[in-house]
Amino acid sequence: EVKQSEIIAEIYNQLKFTDRFNNLNELKEKANNIYNDLIKTEKLVIKENGLSTSHQIIKDEFYMVKNIEKLKAIDNQSNQQVNTKFVNDFQSKFNLTMNKEQFAGCEELTKCKRLTIIEGAAGVGKTTTLINLTNQLYKSMGKEVFALATQQNTANAMKEVGIKKTFNITDFLNQVKDGKIDI
Repeated sequence: EVKQSEIIAEIYNQLKFTDRFNNLNELKEKANNIYNDLIKTEKLVIKENGLSTSHQIIKDEFYMVKNIEKLKAIDNQSNQQVNTKFVNDFQSKFNLTMNKEQFAGCEELTKCKRLTIIEGAAGVGKTTTLINLTNQLYKSMGKEVFALATQQNTANAMKEVGIKKTFNITDFLNQVKDGKIDI
């Protein structure tokens, strides 16, 4: 995208070296006429923001956006299949029986987001199911897992399911602040 004045200035500069003009006004008029011809022949388009671009660039951008959308759809579909398979394999490996909500939570965890918050009532399987799955998943990908809890006893329970770096939130934030943990 380019401002109209920049395009006309470029045309003006090109004309200075290719054609002869009797005066400066004649040169400016010729540059403006060429710009207007580009608009009329639809070689240039003035967008809503007042900037100009070419039809080809718009077509190329549209094509790229459509391809990105297609790739995302394919990626999401294949990731969902991989996520479901990973959760099923995890369930079998650890001989777990998950309810629908636990399974959906596990699938959500396999989407590899930078931060995932798990909340739920006591005894619903957050630690034994969801957090264990998260730990196994991220360790299999060579990533480090930090588990945070509001209470130290919950942090200790997460350590029992194999997460080495468990903290209550206050301790974690203090260690980050002191530079002992880099996130």
